[in-house]
Amino acid sequence: MVVQEKTTNIVIAGAGGQGNLFASKVLAQAAVNKGLEVKIAETYGVAQRGGSVHSQVRFGVGEFGPLIPAHRADAILGLEPLEAIRLALKYVCPATVIVTNTHAVAPVQGKANTLPYPSLDATAGYFRQLQVRDFFLLDAYELAQVLSWRKCLAMRGLQI
Repeated sequence: MVVQEKTTNIVIAGAGGQGNLFASKVLAQAAVNKGLEVKIAETYGVAQRGGSVHSQVRFGVGEFGPLIPAHRADAILGLEPLEAIRLALKYVCPATVIVTNTHAVAPVQGKANTLPYPSLDATAGYFRQLQVRDFFLLDAYELAQVLSWRKCLAMRGLQI
């Protein structure tokens, strides 16, 4: 059993079809496996249409509800950078760590917008302005592609 004094609040932000709901279930199961109480709140009404989707995962001990209060996220996991920015505005505090994929999959709502999609420099600038504890931008799409190819080659007895 893990001893934890406070509730941990994690927001997962993405677009429909990216695996947001699956990621929240994996994270929740890991916390349950450590003996923690877990609550999940998911929004997936427009997920099938490629729209915005996010999950809130809370774990700890004691009594707590499934919804993360505004400006109380310990971490934001962005499967889509624009969605990470959008939810950061509501949930970040000075202790928040943001990890976001840099591979853009603009949600349906963003495709109708006439504004240009933010560059990586602009995304980093937004996170700096929010004055979070730290943020990390990584191309998870490219990383997944590389790992997939390595696995295929390894299954055939080859290495890169």
